[in-house]
Amino acid sequence: MARRNDHSREELKQMALAAAISIVETQGHDKLTARYLARQIGYTPGTLYNLFGSMDDLYMQINGLTLDCLHDILILESKSQTKDGIKKMAETYIDFAVKNTNLWLMLFNIPTTISPPEWYAEKIERLFQPLETIIQTIEPTSSEPEVKQSARTLWAGIHGICTLEITQKGPMRGKPQQSATHMSNFLIDRYFQRTEKN
Repeated sequence: MARRNDHSREELKQMALAAAISIVETQGHDKLTARYLARQIGYTPGTLYNLFGSMDDLYMQINGLTLDCLHDILILESKSQTKDGIKKMAETYIDFAVKNTNLWLMLFNIPTTISPPEWYAEKIERLFQPLETIIQTIEPTSSEPEVKQSARTLWAGIHGICTLEITQKGPMRGKPQQSATHMSNFLIDRYFQRTEKN
């Protein structure tokens, strides 16, 4: 079993993060406890608290890495500054959620007792920036607050479709007539109809 002096603090932190992510990916975030994680890496729960301060902080760091991954893949799809670029981003978001379901679900299961740190809020804001840029291109007369509101409203709808796809509830249960991507494309087309008519 590994001992405290076998790894540097940074090595141990990265080892714990990797093991924690693996637990979430394979078993779900509810299985991630200090005792279980410590056992996986051969250290004590006290070592984890020394590294992260609390399990809540560890959860936020895992979510932060997930947000970084989402940002990196979404920004690749945002090069087309058109409605089709938004459709591609939505498709990529849904695909990410399907392929990384447990990590994706963990993003939306932060206990209400946790107050997200500033760095976490900044990652969420950064996640919306590629979409905001496209919306500003499509609707150049919109103010910055309007663009931000449009981005969050549109993505809320896409997120809802994605959630139904993941949970297989509502219209996605059984054999839906349309895929989640078809539904998100329809939503995006309808959302921008008002712009296209002007």
